[in-house]
Amino acid sequence: MVGSRLVKGLGENVKPRGSMILCTLCVVTYAYVPVAAEVMSEEQVERTNRRLSHFSFGFALDSLRGSDGIGLSVLSPLVWSKSLGFRLTAQFQTTYGVPVWDIVEQDFPYVVGRIGVVVAASIVDPPVLRQYIEGGVLGIIPNHRLSDSNVQIGVYGMYGIEAVALTSSLNLGVHLALGYSLCAARAEKLVGSPLYARGALIESGLNLYF
Repeated sequence: MVGSRLVKGLGENVKPRGSMILCTLCVVTYAYVPVAAEVMSEEQVERTNRRLSHFSFGFALDSLRGSDGIGLSVLSPLVWSKSLGFRLTAQFQTTYGVPVWDIVEQDFPYVVGRIGVVVAASIVDPPVLRQYIEGGVLGIIPNHRLSDSNVQIGVYGMYGIEAVALTSSLNLGVHLALGYSLCAARAEKLVGSPLYARGALIESGLNLYF
């Protein structure tokens, strides 16, 4: 009986642990805009537009339904008036819970792969601030300590804002995105068999353009 109460209490208090880092990055994103909005010459504006249509490599921190992680992504060159591209992302997540064989909360890593369509548009010209929407398919590779299921398939969508600063040697964007992940992944080996990798998605990070 005591053990049951302990397990219940631990399960109810499982919370993401990357919230402070995400909040800090969100503040940095918006504080970065005035720096990026420095007056540009016509040549700089043209160069910025050209670079933003090239492919980019991204790094992000994210929070997804009680789990925290890091993401690595590649965005294809933009086509269709430099507004449409495709992004491939790998998220390395960690969720927290109490396994059925124990009474102590533990960490459980798992991997999420995403492939999506990105549609971007400038908010401020020259393009130092732009918005984008992204949506597509995701696949979850479960940890065997979470579930014996095979790869779980789902969908996701998000809306983001990116602040951009380009120099002669550095092409950098800082982004913040909010979205939602929808899938049926369930952690059968945790107390209560909770869903995971499903729900609100918060992401903030850096994009490097080439």
